[in-house]
Amino acid sequence: MRVRITESGPGCVYEPGSLIRLSDKKALKLIEAGKAISAEDITYPDRVEVAPRMRGNPFMEPPRWICRCGQVFKDEASLKEHRLACG
Repeated sequence: MRVRITESGPGCVYEPGSLIRLSDKKALKLIEAGKAISAEDITYPDRVEVAPRMRGNPFMEPPRWICRCGQVFKDEASLKEHRLACG
């Protein structure tokens, strides 16, 4: 059973305002003592869709070749040409 803690008593480790899932027996004890309220009817908001990562940089699509200096190349020939100048 889900309950929302309304107040904390001596020796209670639950934070007031927190929503927790407890066994039915323990939840009913807290509700009867006035320390919690039933939260079975609480609904959660729908999940927000996150936009996928942008793909479009042709240099970052596999396979890719990376020089020791950190520059990225699309093909092996470009990497070899750069290494001659890079050293």
